[in-house]
Amino acid sequence: MKNILVPNDFSKQAEIAINAAVKIAKQHNAVIHIMHSIKSLGDIVQLDSFASGDFASTTVSTDQILRLIELKTEEAEQNLAAIKKHCETENINVITHSKQQPVEVAINQIVAENKIDLIVMGSHGASGVSEMLMGSNAQKVVRHAKCPVLTIKNEFKGNWNNIVYASSFDEDEVNNNIPKAGNLAKWFEAQLNFLCVNTPSYFEDSETTLEKMKMACKLFPDAQKHIYNDFSVEDGILAFSNLYKMDAIIITTHGYKALRRLLNNNIVEHLVNHCNLPIISINLDRD
Repeated sequence: MKNILVPNDFSKQAEIAINAAVKIAKQHNAVIHIMHSIKSLGDIVQLDSFASGDFASTTVSTDQILRLIELKTEEAEQNLAAIKKHCETENINVITHSKQQPVEVAINQIVAENKIDLIVMGSHGASGVSEMLMGSNAQKVVRHAKCPVLTIKNEFKGNWNNIVYASSFDEDEVNNNIPKAGNLAKWFEAQLNFLCVNTPSYFEDSETTLEKMKMACKLFPDAQKHIYNDFSVEDGILAFSNLYKMDAIIITTHGYKALRRLLNNNIVEHLVNHCNLPIISINLDRD
């Protein structure tokens, strides 16, 4: 892991993400990229209307809008400089990015240009990811990011002992998905736990599941194998993680036959919103 990106809206949760990124960067001698986008200013001055030429819907003049953008940009750059200075006291190399783009566009641009290995985002309890990344922006980042995305709610302790990865362990998933999940566990020097959740609508006998898990364990021999029964995959992941004291959850856009369908119903957002554990999501279609 060489490059970590932290989208930052200067909130308390963004500070938690920065602190987590610093600890991870220390472990891997990585560079931290901190990004702020003022696209959210559109909520105040309706920049979308301004950009499209629909001035009738704006409530301030063009000069006022441009001046406000200038002030917000200056403020953001000052805040980014202060964060950079603080991180550098921890002997971390930091690069800042101030953007005037939609958040998900800015993130993907920085990821591509700087070979980002991991995005770290702060999140607000049951209300989802931090204000800059709420709603459709959050969904776009999680679903379309070209690298793993770590969402974190609480202060990062600096190490994880156990990470759980849920899958149906079919052959294509073992070949394509599990290596990426397993490598993430190696990044964090954590015990990898393979989990298959049986549900009433997607049930498989334990003997068949364990046989398929053996293929995955050939790639990661030290991984622990688990089968858990629940009414839905996401509830099973949460219940298992709480019961067995997992430190983090890895989720992919596929890796479960039922999971692909559930992801279309916002399973990642469900886990982020209802689980206090860190969630690492991997969008394999974009990887």
